[in-house]
Amino acid sequence: MPYTKDGRRVDLMLNMLAVINRTTSAVLSELFITGCAYKVRLKMKELPTYKEKEKLLLDFIGEFSEKEMLTVKKDIEKLKGKAREKYIDDTIEDGIYIHQPPIGEDIPIFYRCINCRKKFDFLQPDDVYIRKYGREIKMLQKQWVGSMYIVKLNLTSLNPLNCWKVFIE
Repeated sequence: MPYTKDGRRVDLMLNMLAVINRTTSAVLSELFITGCAYKVRLKMKELPTYKEKEKLLLDFIGEFSEKEMLTVKKDIEKLKGKAREKYIDDTIEDGIYIHQPPIGEDIPIFYRCINCRKKFDFLQPDDVYIRKYGREIKMLQKQWVGSMYIVKLNLTSLNPLNCWKVFIE
């Protein structure tokens, strides 16, 4: 299976036409958001001060949900000193969670994704590689790689939820 330069292995590949033809476009936004959240966490690691990290986190969350951003901001402002730094460090380590309400949006998620990409220039598709004939081959087009929770279909009564890295071709 393909993998990114930083070693994230792609577990499942989606054909974008198949997704759109079945009108399940939420899959595309979920992959985009989780892929961007991963890159925001990498960017936060690079920033020198916690104030800059906090600002990037709040700006990113605010692109998708103003209400959620205000809640997170209020929670962060309650913390002082090391507790505040630990909150940011835990976010970098554990991930950024974005809540998307199913209905009642002011701006559709598609436009929120476009605005997010315009605002943060470091959010770009990934170079994806495959290993074939004993060598690494770069795929011609860059791909969006993100995580998605899906139910693995087995012929057993236990179907665990798995988080797989997925890209859209």
